[in-house]
Amino acid sequence: MSIERACPERELPRWRIVAVGVLLAVSFAGLLAKAGRLQLVFDDDLRDLAAAQYLRELPVTAPRGSLKDHHGRPLAVTVPAWSVVARPRLVDDKAAVAQALAPVLGASARELQGKLGSSSGFVWLKRRAAGDVADQVRALGLPGIELQPEQRRYWPGKELAGQLLGLVDVDGRARGGVERAYDDALQGRATTTPSLIDARGDRIALAGGLDVTLLEGDDVILTIDAELQHTAEVALADMVRRTQAKAGWAVVLDARTAALLAVANVPLFNPNAPTPEAQKNRVFAEVFEPASVMKVATFAAALDAGAITPADLIDCENGRFTIGKHVIHDTHPAGVISAAEVFATSSNIGALKIAQRLGEDRLRAALLRFGFGAAPGVGLVEEAAGRLPAGERWGDARLATVSFGHGVLVSALQIASLVQAVANDGVRRTPYLVERVESASGEVMRRAPTDEGTRVLSVASARTLNEIMRGVVGKDGTGVLAAIPGVLVAGKTGTAEKVDPVTKRYTNTLHLSSFVGFAPANDPAVVAMVVIDEPRGEHFGGAVAGPVFRAIMERALLDRGLLAAGALPAPVTPATAAAAAPMLTEGGSVANVDDPEPAPPTGVVPSLVGLTARAAAAQAEAAGLTPTLSGSGMVITQSPRAGASAQGGVVALTLADGPAPSSGGAR
Repeated sequence: MSIERACPERELPRWRIVAVGVLLAVSFAGLLAKAGRLQLVFDDDLRDLAAAQYLRELPVTAPRGSLKDHHGRPLAVTVPAWSVVARPRLVDDKAAVAQALAPVLGASARELQGKLGSSSGFVWLKRRAAGDVADQVRALGLPGIELQPEQRRYWPGKELAGQLLGLVDVDGRARGGVERAYDDALQGRATTTPSLIDARGDRIALAGGLDVTLLEGDDVILTIDAELQHTAEVALADMVRRTQAKAGWAVVLDARTAALLAVANVPLFNPNAPTPEAQKNRVFAEVFEPASVMKVATFAAALDAGAITPADLIDCENGRFTIGKHVIHDTHPAGVISAAEVFATSSNIGALKIAQRLGEDRLRAALLRFGFGAAPGVGLVEEAAGRLPAGERWGDARLATVSFGHGVLVSALQIASLVQAVANDGVRRTPYLVERVESASGEVMRRAPTDEGTRVLSVASARTLNEIMRGVVGKDGTGVLAAIPGVLVAGKTGTAEKVDPVTKRYTNTLHLSSFVGFAPANDPAVVAMVVIDEPRGEHFGGAVAGPVFRAIMERALLDRGLLAAGALPAPVTPATAAAAAPMLTEGGSVANVDDPEPAPPTGVVPSLVGLTARAAAAQAEAAGLTPTLSGSGMVITQSPRAGASAQGGVVALTLADGPAPSSGGAR
C-alpha cells in the first residue's frame, strides 16, 4: 500500500518580483533616455551620417541651346549620347576586354589595354559614342565596362554653313563661329542634385525632382536662310571644282537691313567630322587685295565729293601710263572715254586719274567712312579689320594703286558692306547675323539691335553710282555673265594678280577673281559678293565669279517673288565663260599684261556662240563674213558652224538675253 504525499507549491519571494520589475523599469527608462538623447541631442549628426552613406551630389548639365536659320530650321542641336567608361579595378582579364572592345570603339587593343591598366578607379574609353556603339558595348556585358549618359552636339546639315556655325569639342567647349560668339547664351546651366546610391556606390534614383528645362541653354535664331546658303555652297563648289581653284567664298546681304542671308566657304567644313584646315571662315577672316572691285569705293568717294560726274571725259592714255617708276597698263586700251565707261570697262588708268582729281586726303577719309580698316561689327572673333596703307602721306604711286585695289587689304564682307550702302541710297548698316535669342520656353531674351545706319553717301551719289554699276553687266561691260534676264543687275568685277609666295613679287599666274553687286538695281533687295581664289585657266572675275553671283542672286530673287520660276535659261558653264572671255577682262596691272586674244584668221568661220552682239560682229567681220543678227543679248546659235570655210559669205547669228546653252546649237 502506497501513500501519496501532497507537496504544496512554492511561491517566489515578493522581493524578487519587485527586483525584476524595477530592473525592467530602469532598462526601459534607460532606453527612453538613450532614444531621447539620440533624437534630441544628436539628431543632426546622425542625419548627416546617414545621408553620407546613401546620398551623393550628382552634377547635372542641361542641354546646349540650338542654332536655327531664319525660318526655324535646325542648324545645330544637342542630342543624348553615351560615353564608354571603365573601372580598371573591376576588370580582371584586361587583355581580353581590350580585344573585345577594340573593333567596337575603333581603337587599338594596345591603347585600350593601357587605359585598363591605369591605377585610377575611373577612365574614359570613348566620349559621346554613337548610339550603335553604345548598343554593341551594352551587348558585350563586360565586367568593369559601363555606359555613362552625356550629351553630344550635332549639326544636321553637316557641311551646311559649317565654318560660320563653328563647333563644340568633346569637352563641351565652343570653338569658333557662332558657337563661340554666343556661347554664353547657348550653354546649358549646370547644377547638382541629390542622388540615392546602393551599397556598391551605383546610383539607383534621384532623391528629388529636377526640371532640367529650366536650365537648358537658349536657342539662337540666325538671319541665315538655309536654302540660299545651300545654293551658294553648291554654286561655289561647282566653280571651284571646274576651275581647279584653291578656294571660294561668298556672302549675301539684305540690301536694306544688312542681315546676312548666306555665308559660304569652299572647301566645305563638317563640324561633325572636323578637318582643321577647312575651318577658316574666309568671308570674315580672309583679307586680300581686291583689285577692280575697289573701284566702287573710288567712284563712290569721287561722286560724293563732286570730283566727277558720269559724263566727265577721262583720258585713259591708250592703255599705258607712267607714274614714277611704275607703268600702269589697261587690258583694253582706250583713249578719251566717259567716267561711266571707265567703270564699265574697268580701266585702271581711268580710276587713278579720278583718284588724282579727288586727292589723297578725301579718298583716305572716304575709305575710313566706308568701314575699311575696321572690323565690320558682326560680333564673331574671326572678323578681320583689313589694312589701309600706312604713313601720313601715300604719295602719287600709292594713291594710284589704292584707287584700283592694290596696296590695300580688305575682306569680302567689307566690300559687300560698302555695296549695301550704295544699294540702300547711301545708308550703311552694320551687318548682323543673329535675329533673336529665345529661351527653351520660347521667351525672347534678346533681339538684333536696331540700327538706323550711317549715311556714308548722299542719296544722289548712291543713285548715280547705282546707274554706273549697271553698265558692268551690259553688253559692253566686264560682267555680262552675271546678268539675269528680266532683272536689272548692278555690279563690279575684279581680277587681282597675287604675290608669288616664293618670289614675293606679283605674278600673272596666280589670280583672285571676284564679283560684287545687287539686284534688282531699280529697287535693290539683295547684295552678294563672290570670290574665287587661284582659278586655273579662265581667271577673269566676270567669267568665274560672275556666274556664281548669278546663281546665288537668282535663288534669292526667286525666294522673294522677284523672279518667275522657269523663266531662266541654262546655267553658265566654263565653256560659255571662255567663249565670252573677250568681254570679261578688266583692269590691268602695274606690270605688263598679255595682249588681248587676237581674232581668228580670215577665211574660217570663228566660234561666235556665247559672245555679245558687238564682239561677235567684230570677229565675223575680221574673218571676212557679213553678220546678220536676230534678237538681242548674247549669241546662242550660228550658221555656218565654227570651222567652216568663210569664203566671204554671210553668218547668221541668233541672240537671246542671257548666256548661251552649255551644249547644242551650231558653233
